[in-house]
Amino acid sequence: MESRTNGMNCSEKLTSGFDNLRKTKTACNFMIKVGEESFPVHRYILIAASDYFRAMLSHDTKERQEGVVDMKEVEPDAVKLCIEFIYNRATTVTMETVEILLPAAGILQLNALSENCVEVLEENLKAENCISVLKLARTHSLADLEEKALELFRENFEEFGNFAELEKEGLVERISNFSLRNELAWEVIINWIKLNVEERSKDILEFLKLLDWKLFPSGMLIERLWTERIFRNSELCREYLFKCLFRKGWIELYLTIGNCCIIKRIVTECNIEFITDDAKHEIDMFMRQNLHKIALEKAFLFLNDDVVLSLFEFHELFSLCDESLFWEGLIKWLKHDQKRKKTFIILLQCIRFDLMYDDYIEKNVKCEPIFQEIPGCYDMLEKISRQDCSETSDKTYIAFLYPNNKIHVLDVLSKTWRVVEITGEIIVLPDVSKQEFFSIFSFH
Repeated sequence: MESRTNGMNCSEKLTSGFDNLRKTKTACNFMIKVGEESFPVHRYILIAASDYFRAMLSHDTKERQEGVVDMKEVEPDAVKLCIEFIYNRATTVTMETVEILLPAAGILQLNALSENCVEVLEENLKAENCISVLKLARTHSLADLEEKALELFRENFEEFGNFAELEKEGLVERISNFSLRNELAWEVIINWIKLNVEERSKDILEFLKLLDWKLFPSGMLIERLWTERIFRNSELCREYLFKCLFRKGWIELYLTIGNCCIIKRIVTECNIEFITDDAKHEIDMFMRQNLHKIALEKAFLFLNDDVVLSLFEFHELFSLCDESLFWEGLIKWLKHDQKRKKTFIILLQCIRFDLMYDDYIEKNVKCEPIFQEIPGCYDMLEKISRQDCSETSDKTYIAFLYPNNKIHVLDVLSKTWRVVEITGEIIVLPDVSKQEFFSIFSFH
Protein backbone atom coordinates (compact mmCIF):
# COMPACT_ATOMS: atom_id res chain seq x y z
CA MET A 1 0.00 0.00 0.00
CA GLU A 2 1.45 3.34 -1.05
CA SER A 3 1.40 6.46 1.07
CA ARG A 4 2.06 9.98 -0.12
CA THR A 5 3.41 12.81 1.91
CA ASN A 6 1.85 16.23 1.54
CA GLY A 7 4.45 18.10 -0.50
CA MET A 8 2.95 21.48 0.25
CA ASN A 9 3.08 20.89 4.01
CA CYS A 10 6.68 19.71 3.77
CA SER A 11 7.59 22.76 1.70
CA GLU A 12 5.94 25.10 4.19
CA LYS A 13 7.68 23.39 7.11
CA LEU A 14 11.02 23.61 5.32
CA THR A 15 10.50 27.29 4.57
CA SER A 16 9.43 27.98 8.12
CA GLY A 17 12.41 26.03 9.42
CA PHE A 18 14.93 28.03 7.39
CA ASP A 19 13.31 31.27 8.52
CA ASN A 20 13.52 30.19 12.17
CA LEU A 21 17.21 29.44 11.69
CA ARG A 22 17.66 32.97 10.35
CA LYS A 23 15.74 34.58 13.17
CA THR A 24 17.71 32.67 15.79
CA LYS A 25 20.97 33.30 13.87
CA THR A 26 21.60 29.55 13.71
CA ALA A 27 24.15 28.31 11.13
CA CYS A 28 24.19 31.69 9.35
CA ASN A 29 27.27 32.01 7.14
CA PHE A 30 26.80 35.37 5.44
CA MET A 31 26.04 38.94 6.48
CA ILE A 32 24.15 41.72 4.67
CA LYS A 33 25.06 45.17 5.95
CA VAL A 34 22.99 48.27 5.24
CA GLY A 35 24.27 51.37 6.98
CA GLU A 36 24.43 50.61 10.70
CA GLU A 37 22.24 47.51 10.49
CA SER A 38 23.35 43.92 9.80
CA PHE A 39 21.28 40.91 8.76
CA PRO A 40 22.70 37.36 9.30
CA VAL A 41 21.58 35.01 6.51
CA HIS A 42 22.38 31.69 4.82
CA ARG A 43 24.46 31.87 1.66
CA TYR A 44 22.74 29.04 -0.23
CA ILE A 45 19.27 30.40 0.49
CA LEU A 46 20.34 33.68 -1.10
CA ILE A 47 21.86 31.92 -4.12
CA ALA A 48 18.68 29.91 -4.68
CA ALA A 49 16.34 32.90 -4.45
CA SER A 50 18.21 35.83 -6.02
CA ASP A 51 20.15 36.17 -9.27
CA TYR A 52 21.96 39.11 -7.68
CA PHE A 53 23.38 36.93 -4.91
CA ARG A 54 23.89 33.97 -7.24
CA ALA A 55 26.23 36.05 -9.39
CA MET A 56 28.00 37.41 -6.33
CA LEU A 57 28.41 34.19 -4.32
CA SER A 58 28.96 31.63 -7.07
CA HIS A 59 32.30 33.19 -8.00
CA ASP A 60 35.50 34.15 -6.25
CA THR A 61 34.36 37.63 -5.26
CA LYS A 62 35.41 39.86 -2.38
CA GLU A 63 32.00 39.42 -0.76
CA ARG A 64 32.25 35.63 -0.88
CA GLN A 65 35.73 35.66 0.59
CA GLU A 66 34.84 38.06 3.41
CA GLY A 67 31.34 36.67 4.03
CA VAL A 68 29.71 40.08 4.00
CA VAL A 69 28.17 42.53 1.51
CA ASP A 70 27.78 46.23 2.23
CA MET A 71 24.73 47.42 0.29
CA LYS A 72 24.35 51.05 -0.77
CA GLU A 73 21.42 53.10 -2.08
CA VAL A 74 18.82 50.96 -0.30
CA GLU A 75 16.97 51.39 2.98
CA PRO A 76 17.51 48.94 5.87
CA ASP A 77 13.75 48.41 6.24
CA ALA A 78 13.47 47.57 2.53
CA VAL A 79 16.28 45.01 2.70
CA LYS A 80 14.66 43.48 5.79
CA LEU A 81 11.42 42.99 3.81
CA CYS A 82 13.39 41.53 0.86
CA ILE A 83 15.09 39.00 3.16
CA GLU A 84 11.69 38.08 4.58
CA PHE A 85 10.47 37.52 1.02
CA ILE A 86 13.52 35.40 0.15
CA TYR A 87 12.91 33.08 3.10
CA ASN A 88 9.11 32.93 3.05
CA ARG A 89 8.27 33.78 -0.62
CA ALA A 90 5.93 36.38 0.84
CA THR A 91 6.07 39.72 2.62
CA THR A 92 3.72 42.60 3.33
CA VAL A 93 3.74 45.34 0.69
CA THR A 94 1.83 48.53 1.40
CA MET A 95 1.63 51.97 -0.17
CA GLU A 96 3.78 53.18 2.73
CA THR A 97 6.59 50.69 2.05
CA VAL A 98 6.41 50.30 -1.74
CA GLU A 99 8.52 53.40 -2.48
CA ILE A 100 11.56 52.01 -0.62
CA LEU A 101 10.84 48.38 -1.54
CA LEU A 102 10.79 48.78 -5.33
CA PRO A 103 14.45 49.84 -5.71
CA ALA A 104 15.66 47.15 -3.29
CA ALA A 105 13.69 44.40 -5.07
CA GLY A 106 15.09 45.64 -8.37
CA ILE A 107 18.70 45.57 -7.20
CA LEU A 108 18.32 42.08 -5.68
CA GLN A 109 16.55 40.92 -8.85
CA LEU A 110 13.52 39.63 -6.97
CA ASN A 111 11.14 39.81 -9.93
CA ALA A 112 8.15 38.33 -8.15
CA LEU A 113 8.45 40.92 -5.38
CA SER A 114 8.78 43.73 -7.93
CA GLU A 115 5.61 42.51 -9.64
CA ASN A 116 3.87 42.43 -6.25
CA CYS A 117 4.87 46.07 -5.70
CA VAL A 118 3.44 47.08 -9.07
CA GLU A 119 0.18 45.25 -8.30
CA VAL A 120 -0.15 47.16 -5.03
CA LEU A 121 0.42 50.46 -6.83
CA GLU A 122 -2.14 49.63 -9.53
CA GLU A 123 -4.76 48.49 -6.99
CA ASN A 124 -4.35 51.66 -4.95
CA LEU A 125 -4.01 54.13 -7.83
CA LYS A 126 -6.44 57.04 -7.47
CA ALA A 127 -6.68 60.73 -8.28
CA GLU A 128 -5.17 61.81 -4.98
CA ASN A 129 -1.94 59.85 -5.47
CA CYS A 130 -1.63 59.59 -9.26
CA ILE A 131 1.08 62.27 -9.44
CA SER A 132 3.33 60.50 -6.91
CA VAL A 133 2.67 57.13 -8.59
CA LEU A 134 3.48 58.75 -11.96
CA LYS A 135 6.85 59.87 -10.64
CA LEU A 136 7.54 56.46 -9.06
CA ALA A 137 6.60 54.62 -12.25
CA ARG A 138 8.90 56.85 -14.30
CA THR A 139 11.80 56.35 -11.87
CA HIS A 140 11.57 52.57 -12.17
CA SER A 141 10.68 52.39 -15.90
CA LEU A 142 7.21 50.93 -15.29
CA ALA A 143 5.71 52.04 -18.61
CA ASP A 144 2.26 50.43 -18.20
CA LEU A 145 1.78 51.83 -14.70
CA GLU A 146 3.05 55.22 -15.88
CA GLU A 147 0.47 55.26 -18.68
CA LYS A 148 -2.36 54.33 -16.28
CA ALA A 149 -1.33 57.04 -13.83
CA LEU A 150 -1.08 59.57 -16.65
CA GLU A 151 -4.54 58.63 -17.94
CA LEU A 152 -5.97 59.22 -14.47
CA PHE A 153 -4.05 62.49 -14.30
CA ARG A 154 -5.57 63.57 -17.64
CA GLU A 155 -9.09 62.69 -16.54
CA ASN A 156 -8.76 64.73 -13.36
CA PHE A 157 -6.47 67.49 -14.59
CA GLU A 158 -8.89 70.33 -13.99
CA GLU A 159 -9.45 69.12 -10.43
CA PHE A 160 -5.75 69.50 -9.61
CA GLY A 161 -6.04 73.14 -8.66
CA ASN A 162 -2.45 73.28 -7.45
CA PHE A 163 -1.30 71.93 -10.81
CA ALA A 164 -3.73 73.38 -13.34
CA GLU A 165 -3.38 76.87 -11.87
CA LEU A 166 0.41 76.85 -11.79
CA GLU A 167 2.20 79.70 -13.48
CA LYS A 168 4.70 78.88 -16.21
CA GLU A 169 7.69 78.81 -13.84
CA GLY A 170 5.89 76.44 -11.48
CA LEU A 171 5.03 74.00 -14.27
CA VAL A 172 8.60 74.06 -15.55
CA GLU A 173 9.82 73.17 -12.06
CA ARG A 174 7.25 70.36 -11.68
CA ILE A 175 8.14 68.80 -15.04
CA SER A 176 11.85 68.94 -14.20
CA ASN A 177 11.22 67.33 -10.80
CA PHE A 178 9.10 64.52 -12.23
CA SER A 179 11.71 63.51 -14.85
CA LEU A 180 8.88 62.22 -17.01
CA ARG A 181 9.36 60.38 -20.25
CA ASN A 182 9.08 62.74 -23.20
CA GLU A 183 5.67 61.43 -24.26
CA LEU A 184 4.18 61.88 -20.80
CA ALA A 185 5.81 65.25 -20.17
CA TRP A 186 4.25 66.47 -23.41
CA GLU A 187 0.81 65.25 -22.26
CA VAL A 188 1.16 67.26 -19.05
CA ILE A 189 2.31 70.33 -20.98
CA ILE A 190 -0.44 70.26 -23.61
CA ASN A 191 -3.19 69.63 -21.03
CA TRP A 192 -1.93 72.61 -19.01
CA ILE A 193 -1.89 74.81 -22.15
CA LYS A 194 -5.42 73.78 -23.16
CA LEU A 195 -6.82 75.20 -19.91
CA ASN A 196 -5.97 78.66 -21.25
CA VAL A 197 -4.89 78.34 -24.87
CA GLU A 198 -4.82 82.03 -25.72
CA GLU A 199 -2.31 82.90 -23.00
CA ARG A 200 -0.41 79.67 -22.40
CA SER A 201 0.21 78.68 -26.03
CA LYS A 202 2.59 81.64 -26.32
CA ASP A 203 5.16 79.65 -24.31
CA ILE A 204 4.76 76.34 -26.16
CA LEU A 205 8.24 76.46 -27.72
CA GLU A 206 9.86 77.01 -24.33
CA PHE A 207 7.99 73.99 -22.97
CA LEU A 208 8.92 71.92 -26.03
CA LYS A 209 12.59 72.55 -25.26
CA LEU A 210 12.07 71.02 -21.79
CA LEU A 211 11.80 67.59 -23.41
CA ASP A 212 14.94 65.48 -23.70
CA TRP A 213 16.18 65.93 -27.27
CA LYS A 214 19.62 64.38 -26.77
CA LEU A 215 18.27 61.13 -28.24
CA PHE A 216 16.11 60.63 -31.31
CA PRO A 217 12.42 61.08 -30.32
CA SER A 218 10.11 58.08 -30.34
CA GLY A 219 7.51 57.57 -33.04
CA MET A 220 4.81 58.04 -30.40
CA LEU A 221 6.13 61.47 -29.40
CA ILE A 222 6.55 62.63 -33.01
CA GLU A 223 2.99 61.55 -33.81
CA ARG A 224 1.53 63.25 -30.72
CA LEU A 225 3.31 66.46 -31.57
CA TRP A 226 2.43 66.42 -35.25
CA THR A 227 -1.25 65.63 -34.72
CA GLU A 228 -1.72 68.36 -32.11
CA ARG A 229 -3.29 71.46 -33.67
CA ILE A 230 -1.70 73.86 -31.17
CA PHE A 231 1.73 72.50 -32.06
CA ARG A 232 1.11 72.55 -35.81
CA ASN A 233 -0.02 76.18 -35.63
CA SER A 234 3.37 77.22 -34.26
CA GLU A 235 5.90 77.72 -37.04
CA LEU A 236 8.70 77.92 -34.46
CA CYS A 237 7.70 74.56 -32.96
CA ARG A 238 7.57 72.89 -36.36
CA GLU A 239 11.00 74.24 -37.26
CA TYR A 240 12.43 73.08 -33.92
CA LEU A 241 11.08 69.57 -34.50
CA PHE A 242 12.48 69.48 -38.03
CA LYS A 243 15.95 70.45 -36.81
CA CYS A 244 15.83 67.71 -34.17
CA LEU A 245 14.65 65.02 -36.58
CA PHE A 246 16.84 65.80 -39.54
CA ARG A 247 20.23 66.37 -37.96
CA LYS A 248 22.98 65.08 -40.20
CA GLY A 249 23.14 61.28 -40.12
CA TRP A 250 20.26 60.79 -37.66
CA ILE A 251 17.70 59.43 -40.12
CA GLU A 252 20.10 56.73 -41.28
CA LEU A 253 20.75 55.67 -37.66
CA TYR A 254 17.35 55.96 -36.03
CA LEU A 255 14.71 55.20 -38.66
CA THR A 256 12.48 52.36 -37.41
CA ILE A 257 9.26 50.53 -38.24
CA GLY A 258 7.57 52.52 -35.50
CA ASN A 259 8.56 56.02 -36.61
CA CYS A 260 9.04 55.91 -40.39
CA CYS A 261 5.38 56.52 -41.31
CA ILE A 262 5.00 59.71 -39.31
CA ILE A 263 8.40 60.94 -40.51
CA LYS A 264 7.36 60.27 -44.10
CA ARG A 265 4.14 62.21 -43.47
CA ILE A 266 6.11 65.18 -42.18
CA VAL A 267 8.45 65.11 -45.19
CA THR A 268 5.48 64.82 -47.57
CA GLU A 269 3.32 67.51 -45.95
CA CYS A 270 6.04 70.14 -45.46
CA ASN A 271 8.69 71.81 -47.53
CA ILE A 272 11.68 71.19 -45.28
CA GLU A 273 14.71 73.04 -46.55
CA PHE A 274 17.44 71.26 -44.62
CA ILE A 275 16.46 67.63 -45.26
CA THR A 276 18.88 66.23 -47.83
CA ASP A 277 18.02 64.15 -50.87
CA ASP A 278 20.06 61.32 -49.31
CA ALA A 279 17.86 61.39 -46.21
CA LYS A 280 14.71 61.33 -48.34
CA HIS A 281 16.09 58.41 -50.32
CA GLU A 282 16.97 56.60 -47.07
CA ILE A 283 13.40 56.97 -45.83
CA ASP A 284 11.94 55.70 -49.11
CA MET A 285 14.30 52.72 -49.30
CA PHE A 286 13.68 51.76 -45.68
CA MET A 287 9.92 51.85 -46.13
CA ARG A 288 10.03 49.85 -49.34
CA GLN A 289 12.25 47.19 -47.81
CA ASN A 290 9.99 46.88 -44.75
CA LEU A 291 6.60 47.45 -46.34
CA HIS A 292 5.21 44.09 -45.16
CA LYS A 293 5.83 45.18 -41.53
CA ILE A 294 4.98 48.85 -41.93
CA ALA A 295 1.59 47.99 -43.46
CA LEU A 296 0.60 46.47 -40.11
CA GLU A 297 1.31 49.70 -38.20
CA LYS A 298 -1.55 52.03 -37.27
CA ALA A 299 0.44 55.00 -38.57
CA PHE A 300 0.44 53.40 -42.06
CA LEU A 301 -3.31 54.09 -42.31
CA PHE A 302 -2.67 57.84 -42.39
CA LEU A 303 -0.27 57.89 -45.35
CA ASN A 304 -1.67 59.59 -48.44
CA ASP A 305 -2.48 57.98 -51.79
CA ASP A 306 0.70 59.01 -53.57
CA VAL A 307 2.98 57.65 -50.83
CA VAL A 308 1.18 54.31 -50.65
CA LEU A 309 1.21 53.93 -54.41
CA SER A 310 4.96 54.65 -54.53
CA LEU A 311 5.54 52.00 -51.84
CA PHE A 312 3.50 49.29 -53.56
CA GLU A 313 5.00 49.87 -57.00
CA PHE A 314 7.76 47.28 -57.51
CA HIS A 315 7.46 46.22 -53.85
CA GLU A 316 8.60 42.73 -54.84
CA LEU A 317 12.01 44.20 -55.62
CA PHE A 318 12.65 44.83 -51.96
CA SER A 319 10.96 42.35 -49.69
CA LEU A 320 10.91 38.56 -49.52
CA CYS A 321 7.66 37.59 -47.83
CA ASP A 322 4.18 36.22 -48.47
CA GLU A 323 2.40 38.39 -51.05
CA SER A 324 -0.81 38.04 -49.04
CA LEU A 325 0.70 40.34 -46.39
CA PHE A 326 0.83 43.16 -48.93
CA TRP A 327 -2.75 42.47 -49.98
CA GLU A 328 -4.00 42.55 -46.36
CA GLY A 329 -2.09 45.75 -45.60
CA LEU A 330 -3.49 47.39 -48.72
CA ILE A 331 -7.08 46.42 -47.82
CA LYS A 332 -6.72 47.83 -44.28
CA TRP A 333 -5.43 51.11 -45.70
CA LEU A 334 -8.30 51.34 -48.21
CA LYS A 335 -10.97 50.66 -45.59
CA HIS A 336 -9.67 53.43 -43.34
CA ASP A 337 -11.01 56.08 -45.73
CA GLN A 338 -13.85 55.43 -48.18
CA LYS A 339 -12.47 58.07 -50.57
CA ARG A 340 -9.48 55.83 -51.24
CA LYS A 341 -11.55 53.35 -53.21
CA LYS A 342 -10.91 55.38 -56.33
CA THR A 343 -7.26 54.28 -56.21
CA PHE A 344 -8.06 50.59 -55.76
CA ILE A 345 -7.85 49.62 -59.43
CA ILE A 346 -4.45 51.30 -59.74
CA LEU A 347 -3.11 49.63 -56.58
CA LEU A 348 -4.57 46.29 -57.65
CA GLN A 349 -2.08 46.23 -60.53
CA CYS A 350 0.79 46.40 -58.02
CA ILE A 351 -0.13 43.12 -56.31
CA ARG A 352 1.65 40.00 -57.56
CA PHE A 353 -1.30 37.60 -57.70
CA ASP A 354 0.89 35.06 -59.46
CA LEU A 355 2.76 34.65 -56.16
CA MET A 356 -0.46 33.81 -54.25
CA TYR A 357 -2.05 30.41 -53.89
CA ASP A 358 -5.21 29.94 -55.95
CA ASP A 359 -7.08 28.94 -52.81
CA TYR A 360 -6.12 32.23 -51.12
CA ILE A 361 -7.28 34.24 -54.13
CA GLU A 362 -10.65 32.46 -54.17
CA LYS A 363 -11.31 32.72 -50.39
CA ASN A 364 -9.72 36.05 -49.56
CA VAL A 365 -9.23 38.22 -52.63
CA LYS A 366 -12.42 37.53 -54.57
CA CYS A 367 -14.53 37.43 -51.40
CA GLU A 368 -13.27 40.82 -50.17
CA PRO A 369 -16.28 43.25 -50.17
CA ILE A 370 -14.24 46.10 -51.70
CA PHE A 371 -13.11 43.79 -54.50
CA GLN A 372 -16.69 42.77 -55.18
CA GLU A 373 -18.26 46.24 -55.13
CA ILE A 374 -15.80 48.09 -57.40
CA PRO A 375 -16.47 47.51 -61.12
CA GLY A 376 -13.68 46.04 -63.20
CA CYS A 377 -11.83 44.21 -60.39
CA TYR A 378 -12.54 40.71 -61.69
CA ASP A 379 -11.51 41.66 -65.22
CA MET A 380 -8.36 43.32 -63.90
CA LEU A 381 -7.45 40.22 -61.86
CA GLU A 382 -7.90 37.96 -64.86
CA LYS A 383 -5.84 40.30 -67.04
CA ILE A 384 -3.00 40.43 -64.51
CA SER A 385 -3.05 36.64 -64.08
CA ARG A 386 -2.90 36.02 -67.84
CA GLN A 387 -0.09 38.54 -68.22
CA ASP A 388 1.93 36.93 -65.41
CA CYS A 389 1.48 33.46 -66.92
CA SER A 390 2.51 34.56 -70.40
CA GLU A 391 5.64 36.23 -69.09
CA THR A 392 6.88 33.28 -67.01
CA SER A 393 8.32 31.36 -69.96
CA ASP A 394 10.56 34.31 -70.90
CA LYS A 395 12.06 34.78 -67.43
CA THR A 396 15.71 33.82 -67.17
CA TYR A 397 17.00 35.77 -64.15
CA ILE A 398 16.74 35.64 -60.36
CA ALA A 399 17.84 38.72 -58.41
CA PHE A 400 18.83 39.08 -54.74
CA LEU A 401 18.85 42.55 -53.19
CA TYR A 402 21.29 42.89 -50.26
CA PRO A 403 21.34 45.59 -47.52
CA ASN A 404 24.50 47.13 -48.99
CA ASN A 405 22.42 48.28 -51.99
CA LYS A 406 23.90 45.68 -54.31
CA ILE A 407 21.84 43.32 -56.43
CA HIS A 408 23.29 39.89 -57.16
CA VAL A 409 21.71 38.54 -60.33
CA LEU A 410 21.77 34.90 -61.40
CA ASP A 411 21.36 34.15 -65.11
CA VAL A 412 19.55 30.80 -65.00
CA LEU A 413 20.52 29.87 -68.56
CA SER A 414 24.24 30.58 -68.40
CA LYS A 415 24.48 29.96 -64.61
CA THR A 416 26.56 33.09 -64.16
CA TRP A 417 26.28 35.88 -61.58
CA ARG A 418 26.33 39.65 -62.03
CA VAL A 419 26.46 42.37 -59.38
CA VAL A 420 24.84 45.78 -59.80
CA GLU A 421 24.91 48.69 -57.35
CA ILE A 422 21.81 50.81 -56.81
CA THR A 423 22.40 54.55 -56.91
CA GLY A 424 19.64 57.11 -56.82
CA GLU A 425 16.79 55.54 -58.76
CA ILE A 426 16.27 51.79 -58.68
CA ILE A 427 18.34 50.07 -61.38
CA VAL A 428 18.31 46.31 -61.59
CA LEU A 429 20.20 45.71 -64.83
CA PRO A 430 20.57 48.20 -67.64
CA ASP A 431 19.94 45.61 -70.33
CA VAL A 432 17.36 43.40 -68.62
CA SER A 433 13.68 44.26 -68.10
CA LYS A 434 11.73 43.45 -64.95
CA GLN A 435 9.54 40.98 -66.88
CA GLU A 436 12.53 38.69 -67.47
CA PHE A 437 12.86 37.75 -63.77
CA PHE A 438 11.54 34.61 -62.15
CA SER A 439 11.72 36.20 -58.70
CA ILE A 440 13.36 39.09 -56.92
CA PHE A 441 14.27 38.53 -53.27
CA SER A 442 15.46 40.86 -50.54
CA PHE A 443 17.67 40.02 -47.55
CA HIS A 444 17.75 42.35 -44.51
